[in-house]
Amino acid sequence: MGPRDASSPTLFLPCQGNISQYSLPEMENEDQPFYQELDSRRRQRRRRYSEKGGEEDGHKHGQAQRDLQEMESKYRHSQMEWEQVQEELRLCKEEIERLNGSIPIGGRVSPAPGSPTISLPLIGLVVIVALLWCWWAETSS
Repeated sequence: MGPRDASSPTLFLPCQGNISQYSLPEMENEDQPFYQELDSRRRQRRRRYSEKGGEEDGHKHGQAQRDLQEMESKYRHSQMEWEQVQEELRLCKEEIERLNGSIPIGGRVSPAPGSPTISLPLIGLVVIVALLWCWWAETSS
């Protein structure tokens, strides 16, 4: 490789420094032993990379499968543990309510008291009916 020829086009690459001083024909001359050796090294690297990549992909896939199985196992274990903790929480709440006296010792919670049997609308209805009966009795006699 030599300095620029006036007859060949020049490659101007400002960021590449020394490369810009050589012409294209000089750089593309692949008959030189340097380029042949470089090309064979590239082919060897590609071959090694493709062989390695296949092994690594299989290894990575197997490792991912093992990780997935481990995570599924941990998830199932945590779900069972969560259910146990929820049951324990429920029992603790019942015990606290029992200690406060709101639950009888048998453990059964009595239903919340409903509306009283004699409610205000019922009393109002009885009063109105009584007034109408009295009015009717007075007007009929």
